[in-house]
Amino acid sequence: MSADMVTALLIFSRVGALLAVFPLWSVQQVPVPLRIGSGVLLSIIVLPLVPQTSLADASMAELVLIILKEVSIGLILGFLCRVVFSAVEMAGNIISSEMGFSSANLFNPMAGTSESIPAIALYWLTLLLMLSGNLHHSILAALVRSFDIAPIGASVMHKEMLIWGVHYVGQMFGMALQMTAPVLGCSFVVSMVLSLLGRAVPQMNVFAESFPIRTLTTMMVFGLTCNLMALHIANYLKRIPMDMLQAAQWMSPL
Repeated sequence: MSADMVTALLIFSRVGALLAVFPLWSVQQVPVPLRIGSGVLLSIIVLPLVPQTSLADASMAELVLIILKEVSIGLILGFLCRVVFSAVEMAGNIISSEMGFSSANLFNPMAGTSESIPAIALYWLTLLLMLSGNLHHSILAALVRSFDIAPIGASVMHKEMLIWGVHYVGQMFGMALQMTAPVLGCSFVVSMVLSLLGRAVPQMNVFAESFPIRTLTTMMVFGLTCNLMALHIANYLKRIPMDMLQAAQWMSPL
């Protein structure tokens, strides 16, 4: 195989792995040939920007190992793009539980699963924020830059990568809790008020009255805080390209 073909194959391994888990491109509604074609097209575009590898004379076993390494890098970079969406879905499920809508699930075509209504609304909000802010362009630029930081065939998985990854996922859990904090606080206040009313007026059926009151108050708070949630989500989305470069730095041979 020529050097250009080997380089293109290795580029496609990283790009295709990222697209396989990318939130917009990994849905079932996108045909597999379109996904593969997009990966091939991006690989051709990126090919002139990546130095040619000196692996044309490598054995088949060595080439397979390098392909697996490139696929792993692509999956890691794609995971960083997807973890924000997972945190948003978690926040939506928590909000749905507080509203009492846990059993009212709808099919989310982008995620391919049945989810609660607030989770679907926040998922689509996150997707619209990513596209309207042209963050997909920044993500592609970070992907191209990753070939300079972690060159093909020379990347190394440092042990600090695992520590950084655990810390990053922990930040996403914190993001979900911050988004749900107003709704959780409102639910707690409603529970406290109803508990006091139940003690003051024993004849009152607090359990039956709590459902409509909790649903109305949490829905109102959720609606009033959607703008703040959008700003919060946008701030985390803007960090994705820099986080991808940071992850590539942890896989750099230097």
